[in-house]
Amino acid sequence: MVQWYPQVQDDPGHSTALPPVEPQTSTSRQPGTPSEDGRFTHANFTSLPGTGDVTGPIVETNMFGYASLPQTDNGLHMRQWARAFVIADAQTPSERILFITADIWSGDTAVRKGILTKLEELYLGVYSESNVALVGTHSHSGVGGYTGYLLPQITSMGFIRQSYDAVVQGSVRAATEAHELLSPGTLSLGNTSVNGAAVNRSPSSYLANPKEERDRYPGDVDSAMSLLKFTDASGEDRGFLSFFAVHGVSIYENNTLISSDNKGMAAHLYESYKEPSVLPGKHQFVAGFTQATSGDITPNTGPGYQLSDFKSNEIIGTRQFDAARTLMEDTKLTPVEGPIRSLHSYVDMSNYTFILTNGTEVTTCSPALGYGFAGGTTDGPGAFSFIQGDNTTTHHNPFWDVVKGERTDSAVTAPPSQEEKDCHWPKPILLNVGRAEKPYQWSPTIVDIQIFRVGQLVMLLLPSEFTTMSGRRLREAVKIRLVKEGIIGDDAYVVASGPANTYSHYTTTPEEYAIQRYEGGSTLYGPHQLEAYIDLYTSMVPFLADNATTSPPPGPEPEDLLDKAISLQKGVVYDGTPMFKKFGDIVSDVENDIYRSGRTVSAVFQGANPRNNLRLEETFLAIQHVVGGTWQTVRTDAHPSTTFTWKRTNKMGAGLARSISSCSPSITLFTSLSGRSESSRARAAQAGLQDVPMEELIAKSSVVISVLPPSLAVKLAVEIKEIYDSMKGTVERKEPPIYVDANAVSPSTTSRIAKLLASSSIPFVDGSIIGGPPRDGYDPRLYISAEPKYEGAMSEIVELLGGGGKHRNGKGLDFHILKDGGVGAASALKASLSHRTRCQRLLESDRIAIQQQMSYAGITKGSTGLMATMILSATAHSPQTAQAFLEELAYSQADVLKRSLWMVDGMIPKAYRWVGEMEEIADYIFNPTGAAPESVEAPSRTEDTSRTRSAGDIADTYRGIARMFQRIADDVERKASHVDGDAGDAEIVKAWAEKGRKMMAKPPTAPIAFTGNEPTGAPQ
Repeated sequence: MVQWYPQVQDDPGHSTALPPVEPQTSTSRQPGTPSEDGRFTHANFTSLPGTGDVTGPIVETNMFGYASLPQTDNGLHMRQWARAFVIADAQTPSERILFITADIWSGDTAVRKGILTKLEELYLGVYSESNVALVGTHSHSGVGGYTGYLLPQITSMGFIRQSYDAVVQGSVRAATEAHELLSPGTLSLGNTSVNGAAVNRSPSSYLANPKEERDRYPGDVDSAMSLLKFTDASGEDRGFLSFFAVHGVSIYENNTLISSDNKGMAAHLYESYKEPSVLPGKHQFVAGFTQATSGDITPNTGPGYQLSDFKSNEIIGTRQFDAARTLMEDTKLTPVEGPIRSLHSYVDMSNYTFILTNGTEVTTCSPALGYGFAGGTTDGPGAFSFIQGDNTTTHHNPFWDVVKGERTDSAVTAPPSQEEKDCHWPKPILLNVGRAEKPYQWSPTIVDIQIFRVGQLVMLLLPSEFTTMSGRRLREAVKIRLVKEGIIGDDAYVVASGPANTYSHYTTTPEEYAIQRYEGGSTLYGPHQLEAYIDLYTSMVPFLADNATTSPPPGPEPEDLLDKAISLQKGVVYDGTPMFKKFGDIVSDVENDIYRSGRTVSAVFQGANPRNNLRLEETFLAIQHVVGGTWQTVRTDAHPSTTFTWKRTNKMGAGLARSISSCSPSITLFTSLSGRSESSRARAAQAGLQDVPMEELIAKSSVVISVLPPSLAVKLAVEIKEIYDSMKGTVERKEPPIYVDANAVSPSTTSRIAKLLASSSIPFVDGSIIGGPPRDGYDPRLYISAEPKYEGAMSEIVELLGGGGKHRNGKGLDFHILKDGGVGAASALKASLSHRTRCQRLLESDRIAIQQQMSYAGITKGSTGLMATMILSATAHSPQTAQAFLEELAYSQADVLKRSLWMVDGMIPKAYRWVGEMEEIADYIFNPTGAAPESVEAPSRTEDTSRTRSAGDIADTYRGIARMFQRIADDVERKASHVDGDAGDAEIVKAWAEKGRKMMAKPPTAPIAFTGNEPTGAPQ
């Protein structure tokens, strides 16, 4: 028999101080009749819980949880689901709660508001701020970018509308399903231990709590799983909602496949156990494994953790599944009876004043994050030289001095005042996020305080991640007041769940806060934050009474930030296939063999970008078998036995390798393809590249050429520097390799890489590839430049890789040395030819190659932008003006028109890429040297000189072209999303170009004459 414990829910079966209480039954009582203590019991309506798919874009989007910019998704391990549970009072159905647990990182203010808005449209006056809770299971492998506040958006490059919409729509779908299936039922409650699924990741902080308090508990982990069972009127179990504390970090930071982590795995295992022939997301039985107070609790323990993160994920999920099954199969769980209550208030935690139990008046602080926050945890170590538990402000990376506002007026957060420092003491403030409101609010100051009551069960919905001991203190304080006020008897059962409704980082005890490990450094509102929450939640308790007729004040509503949200992620405006290929073609088929259990089956298809269609409630892949002559789907992309990956293919690197091999077959070419697909490996092998670990590549190579997406250029340079530094001066590597950066990055980024490598004495050559991938009879041109001391290295590269400068098409690389150009010259050329770049600080000696690249793009793509602008302007005036414009060009500027038609056609699918390029060119025009702002060579944007005014005016022209390209891109994206509307900019330009092509077949022989607004003499 599994029993539940009314006072110490942390570790049932282990506590000797508080013996178990025999479960109470209600067989002799009828709904609405008083119990022996005079309180009324109530029968409940319960729903068949609902599910909804909340999986956002599974490629080209930053993942949520580890705050790692390189962790960009490229596929799917398991879909993310929302599971909704409705409980209503049989006597007063308006008294109800809606509990949504979703496989996402956290609840969020903007998302919850979006859900409430949709529910209000569907069910007027039924669901409100008070009775709807959104809780994240805290998976760190889900899609990012859905939150409203800025700080969590930084690594996702801003707000991701697709991700937000998926979470809102999937949650509403789950809620709607649960609402529509509301029917009579019963609830029962129990708990048990989950062993071997979690350990405390900050034990030194836990040990700072008073020994007498720690002695009341068997350990530093809450091993209890509490479970609320849903049973329908026929006695059939329809689902459950369980509460267990363990972080969603079973899958590591280096994973790039979207997954629901260990709680999603547990839910999949249970739902499949109940209905084995039903596909994920289609089950009638719904298993809710929601999060509890897991702030300092990690699943990374045991042999599975050492073998594989996916294996560990399965093990931790299975242990939660086993505990839930134990409880669900117990026939003696405690019935849950009593009224339904829901309470909610918004509270400004940046300045909440209250009285401590010792009579002292204290106030919480404006939100700020400490150095321990940047130090990370054992689950995801921090960066920039920070470590946990360091309360000092010395011996740290100076970069953060800029970020936190110590050394510059342009810091991203304002420097803390003395009052703020005193308030947060002993936490040294790193990010003063409470005062960071540009371009919009970074972190919440207003949080949700919410409580649900279902009979003797009380659920505390928490706006942050509570540590083990902070959760124990809060639950105990609430229960004490419940019993003291006579609202619930000794059978009161209190659970806590979060992060719910918003995300305000962590909550620690004051003792843990003083240690300043990650959790303490991430406690936003200062050392009294936990005590403030205890004050707030306990003050709500009287409103839970059976006869309560009032509610707590609503409080100050947080600002809706979505109108201010910035997103740097562009939509998919063009998908293409290689020549002679079409979408759906098989690239690599399954082996023609007999497959047995344990083998992996794989196939590669020519596939479109999954961001075109998220396939919510559907699948990107299906595993089928024949049953009675009919193909039936037995697995989808939501099943953990399948993985789906997608990648853009780029043949530039392999093409360059082929050209080198054809010219100098004796040269050994290396690449490092760790984590890449079999097709990438096959393409590299065909080009003569040997796939080796990065360490071997650095040890054996005399020249390293970087050809990558621009966003990865700096990351690779950092990795190579670190590897070289580790072997510098050894037998493996006595001399550094020559490093050639041939990526489409700005002069300033190139200079940043050059400066980075210079610290390790690695010769740096700036490169710029102009043209497409090599093919038979054609090679792109490779412009190179370097500082004078490395011009010998350039000659060495040309001799080695370019056939001694005697280039023949398809035989060696077509090098062009920009003598005396310095670092930056080649990259500037590419930017002038308009590759997108990011401006960062530039060494004063970095010049020519980058500038040449910038200049070329400014001419080619800039002129295309001007032509498109004129087309749109003429059309906006009247169709007749547009027609006359076209005909005049055909008559007097035929060569210009011919080239423009070709350029405009190619621009439309690429407009989204050209927006950033035009912005970079604008910056290049304003600051052509690329010098840092503090350099005397770099004019300030506010400096009132004739040169800066002139340069600024010209730069604004390119910014205007950028905005025009954005309009084209937005129109293409709208059409790709099947949004109806009038003909947009892309369609107008495309139609004009089509007319132009027809006209060029028969150009006009005379200029166009006008009579009023009507053109005459126009050829038909």
